Amino acid sequence: MKLPICMFALAWALVSCSSSTLVTPTGQGGDFSFEDLNKKIPDNEITISLDDGSEVIGRGFHIQNDSASWTRVDSGSLFKSPVSRIHMLSTSPNRFVGALMGFGGGLVLGGLAGMAVGSGFRSTAEQGTWSGLGAAVGGGFGALVGTTIGAVVAPSKEYHFSKTSPER
Repeated sequence: MKLPICMFALAWALVSCSSSTLVTPTGQGGDFSFEDLNKKIPDNEITISLDDGSEVIGRGFHIQNDSASWTRVDSGSLFKSPVSRIHMLSTSPNRFVGALMGFGGGLVLGGLAGMAVGSGFRSTAEQGTWSGLGAAVGGGFGALVGTTIGAVVAPSKEYHFSKTSPER
């Protein structure tokens, strides 16, 4: 029973590492308006996914009215596109935040698993000592593994564009 719980917790932790936000012109029905997005990612390097399936890496993304502009990282040239052609923006993963999240998750899950294993050793009188030792060893090992996995599977942020036109 303990193994399925640990597997579920690990799967949940890995799946929850990215987040998605809906972007709409006015922010109604979505998490972000165009203005909010302009404030959030002014100089970040982002990947712009267009409706035709192509992707461009840019910096300085900005939306004004119904047009978006950015500077292409590969050529340094200014690029403009109608917002209606943009499917999604994604930021680069933040490895430091991923490592911190992995450390915390690994510490807790490893400590719980170590405590469960440690409680199965020896007699009832010594069970508390073995549980504590198991929690310490499991927590340390979990934190090490979690930090590594968290840095590799770091969270990124995706901004999906609504394809409905704003009401006028």
